[in-house]
Amino acid sequence: MAWNPGQPLFGDRYIIERKLGEGGIGITYLAKNRRGELRVIKTLREQILNDPKWIPHQDKLRHDFRDEALRLALCRHPQSVGSRNRQRNLHPQSFRLG
Repeated sequence: MAWNPGQPLFGDRYIIERKLGEGGIGITYLAKNRRGELRVIKTLREQILNDPKWIPHQDKLRHDFRDEALRLALCRHPQSVGSRNRQRNLHPQSFRLG
């Protein structure tokens, strides 16, 4: 999913501030919630999901992405932001960090 600054997400729960970075299969965004708190949201890149070369691997990509969110949710360390609102509460291919 590619999102733009000012774009509301997930029933206006968050507003995209800006893109923070892009990796092999994901994009991270800085977003602000309704209380004005900054959050990071990560989503899968549409280019990967729609690329014919990756179509046979889409289930594994989604599974790996979901596992990343689950691992972050279990991580308890002062230098880790953790994960919240895993896919079931946000977009099926998105999760919130911190």
